[in-house]
Amino acid sequence: MRSRDAPSGRLFMTLIKCAECGKEISDTAVTCSSCGHSHLQTQSTPNQTQIPTNIRWIAKLSGIVIVLSLIFLPIASCGEMTFTGLDVFSDGNIGAGIKILLGVSILFALVSLFLNKGQSLIWSGVIGLVSLAIGYMKARHDVRVLSLDIGAYIAGIGFVVLAFIGSIMHMRNNDEKTAK
Repeated sequence: MRSRDAPSGRLFMTLIKCAECGKEISDTAVTCSSCGHSHLQTQSTPNQTQIPTNIRWIAKLSGIVIVLSLIFLPIASCGEMTFTGLDVFSDGNIGAGIKILLGVSILFALVSLFLNKGQSLIWSGVIGLVSLAIGYMKARHDVRVLSLDIGAYIAGIGFVVLAFIGSIMHMRNNDEKTAK
């Protein structure tokens, strides 16, 4: 903190006590001239360190939920029949294109678990959601009475969450680069 001498307008240095030895030092000093204690604020506030960690865990949880919902929950139904991802992969009557698109969605959900960075989460969310949507449109073209089920909805929401978290992390990373 600096103060001005009112009549002359000159700046004066403020003295603070060293946290280590108690000697008075300048408020702009990096280290204490007596004991060498560093006065730089190297610790960040809890909000700065906690938010990225929490966001990364939410992204990982989203990836896990997507994978589990695409494999084990019903993703589509046709009349009384429901299909899980396991059913799609094991059924010989379902075309390879639909299997590939479902596989791409699952793959990009897995990618989000391991490449937990802003841009990779954005791409995982977008590509996973697009491949899921194209797979549904392809299946809907083949079977007219097909409808989405809970697993597909949960996966779709999960992919949107991944893209959103990725964009937050990407913007935060850009803000940190510009601040340096």
